[in-house]
Amino acid sequence: MSDTLPYVGFGYDDDDKLCATVGPDEYHSLADLFAAAPFVQDPAQIVLLAQALNHFAHEMDYGVIESAEPYRADFLKRYAAEEELPWDQFSLRVGDFDLPDLDQLAPPKIEGGLITFFVNHRGLDAPYKVTGPADGSGKLDYAPL
Repeated sequence: MSDTLPYVGFGYDDDDKLCATVGPDEYHSLADLFAAAPFVQDPAQIVLLAQALNHFAHEMDYGVIESAEPYRADFLKRYAAEEELPWDQFSLRVGDFDLPDLDQLAPPKIEGGLITFFVNHRGLDAPYKVTGPADGSGKLDYAPL
């Protein structure tokens, strides 16, 4: 395999359809992406695999947490600041909830054909643990921490 992989991005095409791009090419399903870019499933590219699985499971709702420590530090800082604010029924904040168990955060891993990785809900930036088939053959389970 080449040392330089092509650009891989996740978003929507010009017709507002969910897609992944590899270089200039667009793919509208996980199966098509895996067929065209098998390197996405290479264990050395596990973060890219997590991003692909997450994108086709929930579009842009969640973002893969690529590095636990910076996320943890930022989350704790924001949580402490928001916890001091008065409750506002019109403003959903992470400080309105119990502090999640951020010690669970870890790099993505595959064991027994199952992938485990962590994401943040982009609307609230709340962390979730995701588990499911690493080959994309089944549903991913999203559980809040």
